[in-house]
Amino acid sequence: TAGSYKCQCRAGYTLEPDGKGCRLLPTGQAVPLLGTKVQTLGIQETIPNEIQELQAKVEQLEERLEHAISILPTSVEPTQIKEMWNRLRYLDHVESLSEQLLFLEEKLGDCACQNDKNGFGYDLTR
Repeated sequence: TAGSYKCQCRAGYTLEPDGKGCRLLPTGQAVPLLGTKVQTLGIQETIPNEIQELQAKVEQLEERLEHAISILPTSVEPTQIKEMWNRLRYLDHVESLSEQLLFLEEKLGDCACQNDKNGFGYDLTR
């Protein structure tokens, strides 16, 4: 019926007579569910594969880092370091502006159009 519920307990537990609580079964009575075992086996098979994939990705990143470092000159002038930081700041600024632009585009899309103008008065027929 609407609004009713039925409680269930995890493997190794049994529902109390009141139908609301669970209590631990004695170890001799606890029977693991097949689904739980299958799920555990699936996880045990998946984890090593994911670990191998992550290890491969780490190795690729290490190779890229070594390659990037090998390209750098052995000595770097202070002016070159300053220029690099300026470029990084510029890239951060560009990224921030890009995120702001995406946000504004989303807001424009959400505004209701009336008389070929959006909620900000921007003419959509241009």
